[in-house]
Amino acid sequence: GIGEKLWAADKCGLSSRANVFRRHVHASQLRSAGFTQRGPDEWDMPAAGTPQTMDKDEVLEASWWRMVHEDESVNRLSKITLPSMPQVRKVANFAVVDVLYYMQARRRQIILDAVREAVESALARFRRHHPTYDGAVVLVGHSLGGAILFDLLRGAQGSSGLAIPQLTFQPRCLITLGSPTGLFMHCADSVPDVSYCLPGGARFFNVFHPLDPVAYRIEPLFAEELAKNPPEQVPAVSSRGGLNVSSARRFFAWATGEDKKSSDEDKGIKYALNGGERVDWALQEEYSMLGAAGMAGELLQALSSHSCYLVSPDVA
Repeated sequence: GIGEKLWAADKCGLSSRANVFRRHVHASQLRSAGFTQRGPDEWDMPAAGTPQTMDKDEVLEASWWRMVHEDESVNRLSKITLPSMPQVRKVANFAVVDVLYYMQARRRQIILDAVREAVESALARFRRHHPTYDGAVVLVGHSLGGAILFDLLRGAQGSSGLAIPQLTFQPRCLITLGSPTGLFMHCADSVPDVSYCLPGGARFFNVFHPLDPVAYRIEPLFAEELAKNPPEQVPAVSSRGGLNVSSARRFFAWATGEDKKSSDEDKGIKYALNGGERVDWALQEEYSMLGAAGMAGELLQALSSHSCYLVSPDVA
């Protein structure tokens, strides 16, 4: 996503956060199967006491930043950067610049090719160790990474003359985390109509923190009426670490397409993506502290909110 170089320099980049995300995903699976957590790595079996065989999701990281940033370009950028406010300029150099690169046709093509190669390589490594695997593949992209994956799946439908590389597999769904996908479609005047679906019927979840300044909604692009409705809320893990299992199961049923029912406020709004079911999902956030903290607290929350996703149990 945006600023991978920045986060990696602070030892909280994709690799370390993917490990945290993997642990949260596995913990969520155990809870959904009825296991009870006693400690960080200690779990009690369901009350029946019968050992269970359960599928395990794996998390594969696919980093593209170093594939598109040449040392010469990085060095040149450092030479023209003013020395004042070094931390602020560091954010600009390793976050804002990525967006500017992606808006240029030549670099956009390079980035699309690099992301496709990174994803295919990660999956190929997994299949070498698990040659009989025939399960689903879910793509998860943070920030700019989500917008890039959306463009890859959208293919020629939104290419603007680019040669969009094709994936060799059909993902079950795409999950974007704190992504400016909606903003890019708006700025490019490349908004699909209500009949649009991702190729192969892939489902699309646009997940965001309410205070994330980089994130934008998707649903109002397809159906303006949905701007009046708040996004659906992602089920939250309680302060004691427990999960609202019933709401989580309802979310999983919807995410897999098992539950086709729409909420009352969405009736009559017809768009093809996800079969008309919700696309925008917001993390639950406590706002009471913001009133006391004022603008400074809001700015701090905005910065931290964009980097919260892969370490959030709620996202997993």
